[in-house]
Amino acid sequence: MGRRITLFFQTLCFMFVLTACGAASGRDSDVEPLSVVATTGIIADVAQQVAGDHLAIRALIPPDSDLHGFQPTPRDVATISGADLLFVNGLGLETFLQPLLDQADSHAQIIDLSKGITPQGAVHDDADAAHDDADHNDPTATNGEMAAHDDEHEHGEFDPHLWLDPTNVAHWADAIAAALADADPTHADDYRANADRYQAELATLDRWIAAQIETIPVDQRKLVVDHQALSYYAAHYDLTQVGTLVEGISTMAEPSAAALATLQQQMMAEDVRAIFVSHTVNPQVAQSIANDLGLQVIPIYTGSLTPPDGEAPTYLTMMRYNTEAIVEALR
Repeated sequence: MGRRITLFFQTLCFMFVLTACGAASGRDSDVEPLSVVATTGIIADVAQQVAGDHLAIRALIPPDSDLHGFQPTPRDVATISGADLLFVNGLGLETFLQPLLDQADSHAQIIDLSKGITPQGAVHDDADAAHDDADHNDPTATNGEMAAHDDEHEHGEFDPHLWLDPTNVAHWADAIAAALADADPTHADDYRANADRYQAELATLDRWIAAQIETIPVDQRKLVVDHQALSYYAAHYDLTQVGTLVEGISTMAEPSAAALATLQQQMMAEDVRAIFVSHTVNPQVAQSIANDLGLQVIPIYTGSLTPPDGEAPTYLTMMRYNTEAIVEALR
């Protein structure tokens, strides 16, 4: 009799455990994964490296697009509306963002990846610097405050193309891992491990680029670009950005005849070897100057990746492609 009672209670306990596990499993399956969006394909690629298999990162700006001229669609409004996290470059790059956030009535947490990175092209007093540091280091800044801060710099006070220095992207990986871990603590260790692995790849890339640049004679390490995009690359790898075809950070600016004439004289005086043009930009102006000076026009990738079957489908391949193109043209 006692044995029967013992078996009965053991059976009940076993059934309870199975039911509890089934219920727990059901709750887990009902929880939707985080919706994570990045403004650019480059940010999305880096974030995906950190997220691994746990999340699918979506990019607002499609491949082979000029990010400076991006115009959001109704589909983008829907994407932003459902986002939990939004990774942005900051530094005035995403001029389209605030109207999009307003239209989508977004409650996404915005992660400004420029926070903590010293911007290139900054010329301002200590008070302004303190203001910038406060804004960029405030993780609780609202959508409006972040966009208003970026709007102050959209006319070119800073070069926003900070991803063209791999050490800045390593900084991104830390920020992305921390944000994902905070939103999804269950997979925090995986995010950190993925970030560490990717940072090791970035360190290898950085050393490779430096070694390639070393093969260019010092007096030939001079860059002319369609717009101010290579400030970080030039500063990190000890090249000189002699000038740009248009002033400022945006490909949407119009070149002036007087500025182009001055640049052309400077290029002749400094024996510049090539003109580098973003692959999404019309090369007509660059080609005209190149024809006058007997130079090459070299396409590079500065703000957008290609589709998977292209030359630069990831950040790592983009940086390798650009470096090989620059070295071959200048050496």
